[in-house]
Amino acid sequence: MPQPCTLSSPLFLSLPPPSAFGGGDEARVVDSSGVGRGGVRALEGEVEIHLEVDSHEPPGIGQRDVADTTAAAEALAIRSPINSKASNRILKRASFALIRERIHQKRSALDANAKELLGLHLSLSVTLSPLDWEYVDRVTMAQGELQLRNDTRRQKGKFERLSSRSEFTSSLDCNRVVINLTGKPLDSAKTSVLSKGLNFAPAPKSIPFLDFIGGVEQAIRKLPVEAADEIRSDVVMTLKRAVPPKPNLTREERNALHAIRRDPKIVVLPADKGNATVLMPTEEYHKKVNEILQDGSYRVLDRDPTDAIVRKTSALIKDTKMEPESKSNLTVRGAVPPRFYGLPKVHKNGIPLRPIVSAINAPTYNLARYLSSVLSPIVGHCVHHIKNSAEFVKTLGGIRIKPSDIMVSLDVVSLFTRVPLEDTFNILESKFDEMTVRLFRHVLKSTYFLYGGKYYEQMDGVPMGSPLSPAIANLFMEDFEEKALQSASLRPRYFFRYVDDTFVIWQHGRNTLDDFLSHMNQQHPNIKFTMEEENNNCIPFLDILIQRKPDGTLGHRHHDF
Repeated sequence: MPQPCTLSSPLFLSLPPPSAFGGGDEARVVDSSGVGRGGVRALEGEVEIHLEVDSHEPPGIGQRDVADTTAAAEALAIRSPINSKASNRILKRASFALIRERIHQKRSALDANAKELLGLHLSLSVTLSPLDWEYVDRVTMAQGELQLRNDTRRQKGKFERLSSRSEFTSSLDCNRVVINLTGKPLDSAKTSVLSKGLNFAPAPKSIPFLDFIGGVEQAIRKLPVEAADEIRSDVVMTLKRAVPPKPNLTREERNALHAIRRDPKIVVLPADKGNATVLMPTEEYHKKVNEILQDGSYRVLDRDPTDAIVRKTSALIKDTKMEPESKSNLTVRGAVPPRFYGLPKVHKNGIPLRPIVSAINAPTYNLARYLSSVLSPIVGHCVHHIKNSAEFVKTLGGIRIKPSDIMVSLDVVSLFTRVPLEDTFNILESKFDEMTVRLFRHVLKSTYFLYGGKYYEQMDGVPMGSPLSPAIANLFMEDFEEKALQSASLRPRYFFRYVDDTFVIWQHGRNTLDDFLSHMNQQHPNIKFTMEEENNNCIPFLDILIQRKPDGTLGHRHHDF
């Protein structure tokens, strides 16, 4: 059987048997859904042209004219800057004319291929013995019919989906993804644009040329001159051909977005959990932030320490034995102070804020990222550690609990700001050389930020938002939990921790559970746990709801906060 030739076309050729060629029968054009003569649409990518031997029409498939489907017009659609009914009619007729011309050209090409195949067919029938020819003919016929049926079924499904597709309608519950704490009602336009999420990017009205050029220059500044100039040339050519994207917001949504931005009495934030967008009164937000800053974990600085930290960071990096290029990559150019903000914990009473420090472009940001890559490989290997909720779900599949067992979750109160640094440095000294520990100490002691025009320093612990903080918190908690569990008089059946959240299955009865909590809270003055027991055979943990089943297995579902 001849090998299929790859072309950018959705057409398939189905030939009559050799005896039919003498009668002048033409090869049928079968589209990607198996339909004869019509319904042709150019799909993305390359589609194979199969030369098959088949004398029968695919069952259940009839003739269809190109003009009977709107999907066909999209294959060679023409666009115009003029948007009017007359223009659209002209473009539609032109699109169909181009499709008909393409079909004509493909039929001509297929006819030429059919004649060539006929020559090969007759040549083989003369060259091979009658027995061999009969075998080859039968095998190729069977393979061709099987391939045609498979391709017909697959391509017909694609074509039908194209023909019957409808506009996507969002099934999101706006009352869940948009949480309004302002007390003022939101109109449909504001709710719609906020429900898209804070990662949604409105399409720009014009191409941001300066942003593209600035970003490219930043990326190529270390390349050789010849390579950088070549990239600049390519970017210029691309930007010259660029056209603004289609709007992805309606006029009402865009106006609503502008109104929200201009309202100084409202602050828009992502929820701490649940991927929701939260609207909070600005005054209430600042009040809750100030309560956090005045709890004793922070102190106000007299001046901006950015320049001093930049100089100290550069001096420490210079003293290391790293390669010069690595040293250069660890130095932040144009450093800015870290920024403080809070994320509303909408799943907790009173909706407290989780303090976050954005350290991007801070003096120690690159060094913190490097140290995180150094520390991460040596943490997370203990039996109690879980990497994420997906891994935890797999772990749940192997757990069986007894009716008397109790599911419990433990939560460390403000872990990141309570991590004892001196104890952590002692752990680091047992694992790293002196110079590396100096780098850790410098990054963890340079925890300052800017909020409301004032500079604050975090007295102890690690800032939530630094790339190094999760690894440091895990390092300390692994050492803490190992000592705590070894010294406990009664130990839980299962103990799984993700940073500051712990899932426990307690098998010793309810009367001893409080004693275990008290034991955990006595291990270190900085580390205190709160406890939540299962309710109605369910308990939330991370972003899932764990459910106890009658057979002792544990099920789960996504938890809506």
